[in-house]
Amino acid sequence: MPHITQIGAVEMDFGESFSTYVIPRVPLSLEQNKQLELSVMEHQFMPMAVPILEALSNFLIWLSTFKNNGVILVAHSSRVFDSRVVSYAVERTGLQIMFLENVSKFTDSLSLI
Repeated sequence: MPHITQIGAVEMDFGESFSTYVIPRVPLSLEQNKQLELSVMEHQFMPMAVPILEALSNFLIWLSTFKNNGVILVAHSSRVFDSRVVSYAVERTGLQIMFLENVSKFTDSLSLI
């Protein structure tokens, strides 16, 4: 199962954003490192990577601020990738209850296009 190296999201009504880098479980390839460096240069800051438990917890806490609006996570091709990887990470970290309390749906933008 692939692992998460970054979590990023934008809230659609007000444009509030969340972004964090995750310490990889396995060393990144040279190509992956190059892509990460480009991402870092684009953001014009040196990110501080955190363990997956901390990254997911912080993301779910951020999502909880929008809880009254019924949070729907939208990602492109999520049906075949993102939703599976996120679900696996949530289960592996034991954050299922916190996830279910803060996320009402997970949908694929590919089907919306």
